Amino acid sequence: MSSSVTSIFTFKIESTFDEWVAIFDSAKAYKRHSEFDIKPLFRGVSKKDPQKFIVIHQAPEGKVQKFVEANSD
Repeated sequence: MSSSVTSIFTFKIESTFDEWVAIFDSAKAYKRHSEFDIKPLFRGVSKKDPQKFIVIHQAPEGKVQKFVEANSD
């Protein structure tokens, strides 16, 4: 049994939070996360910089790296 890891990612993108969150909350994204046992816990936007986002999620150790490699495009 592998241990669960909580990861925090902050990043900037060109679109608005509303545009990004529509994709992040989509059924397609849910399926992608589920395939790697990734459980999003929180996603949000900076009040000071509306293009800076944060995502916090939990996943078995090593699964996030595999997710990124499989979805890097």
